[in-house]
Amino acid sequence: MPALSPDEVLRYLNAKGFLSSAEVELVKTRWNVERDGPLLQWIGRQKLLPEEVAADIIQLLADNRLEGLEPSLPGLVLLALAGKGGRGSVYRAWQPSLKRVVAVKILSKELAQNREYLQRFLREAKVASKVSHKNIVRAFDINKHGGNVYLVMEYVAGASVGDILRQRGKVEPAHAMEIAQNVAEAIAYVSQVGIVHRDIKPDNIMIDRKGRVRLCDLGLARPSGATQLTSPMVAQGTPAYMAPEAAMSPEIDSQADVYSLGVTLFRMLLGRLPFDHPDPVEILRMHIEEEPRGLEGGELPGALSDLIRRMLDKDPRRRPPARELPREIAALIKAIPSLDKSSLWELIEGGEPTLPVPGQPGGLALEPTGELGFVVTQAPPAQK
Repeated sequence: MPALSPDEVLRYLNAKGFLSSAEVELVKTRWNVERDGPLLQWIGRQKLLPEEVAADIIQLLADNRLEGLEPSLPGLVLLALAGKGGRGSVYRAWQPSLKRVVAVKILSKELAQNREYLQRFLREAKVASKVSHKNIVRAFDINKHGGNVYLVMEYVAGASVGDILRQRGKVEPAHAMEIAQNVAEAIAYVSQVGIVHRDIKPDNIMIDRKGRVRLCDLGLARPSGATQLTSPMVAQGTPAYMAPEAAMSPEIDSQADVYSLGVTLFRMLLGRLPFDHPDPVEILRMHIEEEPRGLEGGELPGALSDLIRRMLDKDPRRRPPARELPREIAALIKAIPSLDKSSLWELIEGGEPTLPVPGQPGGLALEPTGELGFVVTQAPPAQK
């Protein structure tokens, strides 16, 4: 298929709901190929579309996939495969009706035909739909089409803490503590609405380009007191991050999430896990029977080591209560000056700091230039 002309590209973007007719006309009056370069890259730079969406469209056009990736789902254009695992695949997608980029989690064919697992997946959607918190990825919709069962979720442009750790080994204490505080706030919130996440780990913690932290994947989350859907002998979660009581019984509470966050904090700070072994069963035994090593070596401030040690206590009752943990972490950050200097956006490729809220004293305001961008000006003092 020959390359599309700029006019054909604009008609395509309009027909698929990427750009409105007014935006198309604006592009026609503003874009100049000699001055501005390739059309779609320019559209991304001007924020008419997210830059990753513009890049995805370029690839779709190059591959002659004008309808998006397969499978075709109503009301969505699948743009790129963002991740794939044993439970299914996650795609970056465009939702034309609301002009937004979303994440679409499609259950694997095998699991979609497994009644027990399908119940769990539907429960995930119901649990996530009840949750509304700044540190938790939102779920928008669940649907079934052509044998595909899928969940439409908020898309977070950034990276997981797991990706960051695989690249860097560990992170600075200030970064680790800010991540932990945000996740602790998410845990405290879900505990208040009667939900246990059950799978807190670095791969389920996202950081966007503004440095904002989001907890994702409520796939194992379960309302307190809900009927167990899997065999009582099957532990749910990730062995390396699993609380001792979760390895022995499905009946757990939010204190298990506190333990998993303690393991995550240990991993972020020391670059290794408190318990590691090739055999997952052996890891579970270590969680149940052994004490973590490495907190007594002086690598961390004493108060920070003490916090992690208490979070990893074998007895859930001796761990910091989930609802009080955010305040305890905040107090520790305030008490140790070196922990109070975090810029999480620095960990993300393409990251940039969040501007102060316009109108706040000393803040910065965004004012339209009359073209396709904005200029940054000093905000006026707040009214008293």
